[in-house]
Amino acid sequence: MTLLNCHSNKYYYDHSWLNYPNESLVNDINADDVIRKKYEEEHISIWQYNINVEIIKTEYKDKYITLLQRNESIEITQEEANTISHNHFFGSNKKYYVIRALYPLPGGTYIVNLTNENNLFVYYAVMAKKDYKLKENALIIEVNNYPNNIFISFSITS
Repeated sequence: MTLLNCHSNKYYYDHSWLNYPNESLVNDINADDVIRKKYEEEHISIWQYNINVEIIKTEYKDKYITLLQRNESIEITQEEANTISHNHFFGSNKKYYVIRALYPLPGGTYIVNLTNENNLFVYYAVMAKKDYKLKENALIIEVNNYPNNIFISFSITS
């Protein structure tokens, strides 16, 4: 699996949360090891690799997106994670964080990878034929240790 860059075919996007270290970054992921989740009611999917990721229920999103304006992430308890997520976390001795994410329009997939170097890549891919304004989102991650870096990007392809 190859991750693309934060350019669409026609437009360049700018947002303070976009922070991929290199727009041509390629991150190879063994597709057999990817866990795929689909959230029909949110029109979003997640492909997660080396990490457990969940989306936040709609009724809680605005609160966490507001908090993420000032912070890259927010540590929460497992109980809080289970309250605000669509699915439950069962890990023992894990830490939970709400993190920033971006998307231009629903219907795409978050590809989330925690590397061996403990860097987290949150990438949103979607197909569309026109320009869309980036929207802020929030995801929940379950980790042993807080990531060294959290990199956020997206791609629109037509």
